[in-house]
Amino acid sequence: MPTMPADNNGPPPEQLPAKVPATTRPYAGINELDPLSLYMVPRSSIVRIVAWKVTQSFVFWTITQAVVLIYCLSLMLRYGSGQKALDHVLLPLMCCLFLETVLKVLARGFIVHKNAYLRDPV
Repeated sequence: MPTMPADNNGPPPEQLPAKVPATTRPYAGINELDPLSLYMVPRSSIVRIVAWKVTQSFVFWTITQAVVLIYCLSLMLRYGSGQKALDHVLLPLMCCLFLETVLKVLARGFIVHKNAYLRDPV
């Protein structure tokens, strides 16, 4: 009986890279963040804990992405067609984005800390 030819679809298993961990976050929880956010809000503060839990939720991420998409579309419609009928839409969207920034800065810090808002790779 003839033997099947070797499968040449890729490198042998021993040359494959190790599996990538399932998590995409560079930190596991609030305990890995800096003890103080903005040098005044401690890690154990209820404000910081709530801000952390809100910003880590999938619903918050989905709403934030939807706001960014709606904001981009409204800017495109406003400046693309030359009409200024969407001015009443832009201010609430900018307020939502500002609120997102404030919550994330309260939860993580601004720039100095290791996992701060402006240093977050995710």
